[in-house]
Amino acid sequence: MTTSTIAALFGEDHGSTDQFGLSIVGGPLSGTSASACGLSAGSDGVLTRKGPSLVLNEDCVLAVDDGRRVIQAVADGHHGHEASHLTVELLAAIVEESGPLISPEEALAQLHPRWSEAETGGEDGSRCTLALLSIDRSEGVMEGVCLGDSGVFLGNMESGVRRVVPPNTFYTAPWDPGSHGIPPSAFFRVPVKSGDWVVTCSDGVHECRYETPEESIGMEELESLMIGAGRSPEALVEAAVRLALAGVRGHPGGEDNIAIVASIA
Repeated sequence: MTTSTIAALFGEDHGSTDQFGLSIVGGPLSGTSASACGLSAGSDGVLTRKGPSLVLNEDCVLAVDDGRRVIQAVADGHHGHEASHLTVELLAAIVEESGPLISPEEALAQLHPRWSEAETGGEDGSRCTLALLSIDRSEGVMEGVCLGDSGVFLGNMESGVRRVVPPNTFYTAPWDPGSHGIPPSAFFRVPVKSGDWVVTCSDGVHECRYETPEESIGMEELESLMIGAGRSPEALVEAAVRLALAGVRGHPGGEDNIAIVASIA
């Protein structure tokens, strides 16, 4: 486990089943300037479903938190890890160069030309989901984009938990310029208040039983995790990954790769 103001976890470094990596960013967990991220390949069910693979874990996660601003990103690879890994690698470089004040729209604008330099997408043409957002704590605003079936969830004790953007079928790849035109419905801008939880994750969390969301972690479980974590994003991430691996309500879990980042607004 590491602590810093920026952390990026890549699936190729976390390929052992029933284990996970965890990073804390953004300062003391007792304050509001705290975020954490986690990554897991899943359980043995992933091996059964995916079969032999050079990189079993195709997910990646990025978390940035300097106290005032937060950036979260999750990329879930399909047909190989190349698209997700390159996307998060480039996003991390862009944030390090430009600083956390960069908006998701500006980051995407810088990402696309760097993507165009990529020459290979893997043998089967790797693609990925992309959930990318920023939280401005001083302005009380969260904005971003969500492509594919990764999820962005906003929660508090007064109104519960809701999914900010419904899932869509849009996947993207650095080497496919036709996938760079993002539909307007994938963008969002919503108010947040101090103490709100923002959780971004791959479908290995809310579909920890593969393609069966009704038998996976839902809004009630997420709300319980938020209550149980108090004000500790580290505790929420660890509990969420363990729950996704174990499954809920008697159903198996860990049937897909797991990527999650949690922040307190």
